[in-house]
Amino acid sequence: MLLAKLNIYYFSQNYTPLYIFYLMRFILFLAFLLASGLCTAQTTYSISDPIDIPKEGWNKVLVAGNGNTLLFHFEYRKGIVVKVFDNTHKEISSKKHLCKILDINQLDHAVIRGIYDVNGEADLFIEQSYYNNNTLILLRVNPADGSLIEEKKLIQSESFANKTSYHVLKARKDNYYSV
Repeated sequence: MLLAKLNIYYFSQNYTPLYIFYLMRFILFLAFLLASGLCTAQTTYSISDPIDIPKEGWNKVLVAGNGNTLLFHFEYRKGIVVKVFDNTHKEISSKKHLCKILDINQLDHAVIRGIYDVNGEADLFIEQSYYNNNTLILLRVNPADGSLIEEKKLIQSESFANKTSYHVLKARKDNYYSV
């Protein structure tokens, strides 16, 4: 009897169309949440073994075209460490590079402009002040073993007075980049 009185009271009120719209929207949202919770699949993740890198510095990751994953670890005044992992997440190589052109003592002032897989090689573009010039430096790394193939200055500004700003873009399907 009490339930019948509550239903009569509830449905006897005049609701505006806007209220009904929001109520229906809320009910549809709840139905969506219920359906999405029932349809989600269990995802599995594969995690590699812990790696030995310092907590200082910063890291960048590149998945190469050959299936290997390269981890670049940059640490102030200590060079660049390149760790190579195969497609089963096992570490296959680790190399430390004390660069000749890139000043590792000023690595905290460098800007990474991009890390790309170009022609089967990992190309790392770093912008750094080099002998009073703003310089874009290219490091080419072999993705099979992490060895440094080449280090060269791509572009250098005339001086700090005429500072040049650099942007590096890679075409998605082609194997070339634009500066």
